[in-house]
Amino acid sequence: MYKVSILVPIYGVEKYIERCARSLLEQTYNNVEYIFVDDCSIDNSISILKKVLNDYPERMQNVSIVSHDHNKGLSAARNTAIENATGQFVCHVDPDDFMELDAIEQLVHTQVSSGADIVTGLSIMEKKDGNRLIEICDLFSKSDMVLDVIKPTLRHTIWGRLIKKSLYEDYDIFAKEGTNVGEDVQVLPRLFYYSDKLALCYHLIYHYNCENENSYIHQTSDLKRISNRQEQDLDSYMTLRDFFIDKDKKYFAETEIAASSFAQMLMETYVLLKDKNNFNRIRKIYNKLVYHNPKIGIWYYFHYLVGYNYFFCKITNKLYCLLH
Repeated sequence: MYKVSILVPIYGVEKYIERCARSLLEQTYNNVEYIFVDDCSIDNSISILKKVLNDYPERMQNVSIVSHDHNKGLSAARNTAIENATGQFVCHVDPDDFMELDAIEQLVHTQVSSGADIVTGLSIMEKKDGNRLIEICDLFSKSDMVLDVIKPTLRHTIWGRLIKKSLYEDYDIFAKEGTNVGEDVQVLPRLFYYSDKLALCYHLIYHYNCENENSYIHQTSDLKRISNRQEQDLDSYMTLRDFFIDKDKKYFAETEIAASSFAQMLMETYVLLKDKNNFNRIRKIYNKLVYHNPKIGIWYYFHYLVGYNYFFCKITNKLYCLLH
């Protein structure tokens, strides 16, 4: 059987890294290498990882810990992991999540039987109020799958999949350095676009942890943090939009719809922050997105006609608060 590279970026996860590492080191599939990327974590994550590794001497020769010389962020850590991977297939794992012990075995089995370039498994959201299965649509056409992962849902995540490494190399696919949230959407639709065949693995593969309060996507009421996250989401969709602009009209249109949605949310956040300059900066992007896209709909077009200016947005926000 071929080699699978499990890729794990590490920063500030001392509370979760042991659970994650043990779930990976105890995989039933043997031909695995582990690439842990230390993004200059300032807590005890790496020392805890090294202690855990001592319990698995049979795996040690297949483990690499690659260290950045300064904190570069999640996208750079994922890129570094890809660059150091030597397996024919890769599997991304976030360090606060964990996998079923037969996850790689099940993914490989599906890949061998299907010949797919990308295999997606079932995932569970680990929440304080109970687990919830992340839905996977039974979409077997590549076109439908590309459109599905462009949409801003949890189905665009990079983890929980077996991905042919040559897709990254042959088409120069990487995430923009500096992006710490939404980097998946820059990468996964492009991987799907260039793949020849996709497959679904109907086994539970991945446990997605929703309890990490330090996670970039953890719910927060801090408007500054929200605006930072929305800026990165918008930038990721604009990057994807630029990729599809000369390739396929339906993919391009879908990225504009998603980007315009994030632009609208970001403008509303800047109204709450009373930041008129940034509001106007994003409004220019928003108007550019909605002007030529008839699929965005009459409400968005109305926004464009009235200019969706700062005053208009401020009034609509107040009305929304009164009605809710």
